[in-house]
Amino acid sequence: MCLGTSISIRIQKPDIFLFGDLEKSSTHVIRTQAEMFIESSRHSRSSSVVCTLTNVNAKTKGQGNYESPCWLLRPCDIEICKKKLSCGNEDITVAINSINIHLSAEVMHTFIDVSII
Repeated sequence: MCLGTSISIRIQKPDIFLFGDLEKSSTHVIRTQAEMFIESSRHSRSSSVVCTLTNVNAKTKGQGNYESPCWLLRPCDIEICKKKLSCGNEDITVAINSINIHLSAEVMHTFIDVSII
């Protein structure tokens, strides 16, 4: 008889907002969304952790700009899997479907401002 443990966590579409220096007129607001599913399981001879991000997307909009937000990252799916086998070996797999990223100088400056704060 093999006993094991499994834990699952699901987070549905959180909105994550990144702001740069709000005193700069060129600052952009970046909105990121993704549905996240994490599953961890452990059995007598192996264990694994799988993190699946579905419909990952990001849009950006200039501060004070009344135009519609622009795509920064079009929707995509990402899966990261880490398996530990009984022989001590680990296997890490990352799978990403097509990625479509649009960057501008203003968006890069916003990322830099966020990382400094």
